[in-house]
Amino acid sequence: MIDRRVWLQSTVLAPLCALIACGPSEKERVLASRLVANMTTHAVGRHLIDLPADFEMGDGRVELTYGLTAEFTTVEVSIESFVATAESFEAFVRKRASGIASRMHLKLANTSMLIETVRVSPTAAILRRYRDSLTTKSFRSELIALVGRVLLTCWQDSYSEAPTPAIQRLTLLSTQLASIESEAAGGKGFRFGELVIAGDHDQENGDVFFRSNSAPGVVIEFHADAISPDPSPSLLGRWHEPGWNAALSGPKPSVVREGPITLAGMRGEELLTKASYLEGRVDMKIWAESKRPTPGFATPLLKIEIDTVPRGPKEEALPAVWSELDTTTIWDVVVKSVRLRPGAV
Repeated sequence: MIDRRVWLQSTVLAPLCALIACGPSEKERVLASRLVANMTTHAVGRHLIDLPADFEMGDGRVELTYGLTAEFTTVEVSIESFVATAESFEAFVRKRASGIASRMHLKLANTSMLIETVRVSPTAAILRRYRDSLTTKSFRSELIALVGRVLLTCWQDSYSEAPTPAIQRLTLLSTQLASIESEAAGGKGFRFGELVIAGDHDQENGDVFFRSNSAPGVVIEFHADAISPDPSPSLLGRWHEPGWNAALSGPKPSVVREGPITLAGMRGEELLTKASYLEGRVDMKIWAESKRPTPGFATPLLKIEIDTVPRGPKEEALPAVWSELDTTTIWDVVVKSVRLRPGAV
C-alpha cells in the first residue's frame, strides 16, 4: 500500500517548498557542522574510515576463502563482542558446548551433536559437531577465540569424518589473530577495529556495521569484497532500472544527489535518496560503490551505506534522528575519509 504521507510530501509540499526557496537555516548549518567537528578513525578491512566520535563498531563478519580453484575451502568469521573478558569467553565456550551437546542426533542412536572439544590455547577452543541432525557425513568445526577484548567465532564445514584438515586450518588461524590497540596502525590483514586477521587466505568478503549512541536509528555499513568483479549494472544503473513496485514498496524515494566520486583512491558512484513525512521525519538511504579495473586486496569492491530509517515500534520511531542536512554533511566527510591502511596488503 502506498504511504499517503510520503505521497503528500513528495507531490505537494516538496514543489511548494522549492517555490519559496526553502533551505536550512544558519542555526541548522551550525548544528550539522558540529556533528563532524569530532571524528574518530576506525580500522575496517584493509582500510581506515573516519566517523563521528559517538559511533561504535556494532558487529561484523567476513568470509575467508582458501584457494581459487574448485577445491577451495571457506572459513566464516563472526564477531560476538568487542568488550569481552576471560570470564565471558569461558562462559561463552561452556554455553555453546552445552547447547550443542544437549541436542541428540536423529540418525545415530545415543549420539550427541557435539563430537569433541579441542582446547587450542587458554584463549581458544575448537568445538567439532555434526552440522545437521539428519545427516551423518556433514560436520562443522567451530573456533571460539578471545583476542584482546574481541570475542569471535570462526567455523569451517566439511564432509569428511577425518577432522584433521579443519582442525589444522582453525588452529593455524588462531595464531594469525592479533589485537592492535591503535586503530590507525599499519600492518597486513583484515581489521575489525583492534582485531586483525593476518591470514594466508586468497579472498575476503566482509561487512562491518557501526551504530551511533546519540542516534540509535542510524546505521553505517562498510562492505569489502577483494576479488569479486564489479556489479553490472553499476550502482546508478541499478537504481534507474525500471521495475520499482510502488504497491509493495511505496513511492520510490527521491534522489537528493547522484554521480561519480572517488572512493579510497578508486573511481566510484554515490547515490543519496530520501523519503519525507508530514510530521517532519526524513528517512535517508545513501550508498557509495567503487568501480575498479583490477580487483584485489588493495582495490576491493567497496560499498558504504548510511541508513537513517528509524527502527522499532512506530510510536518510538517517529522522531527524526538526523535531518537531511545532518546526513549529507556527515556523508561528505565520511566518504572522503576512506583510505587504504599503511602496509595493509
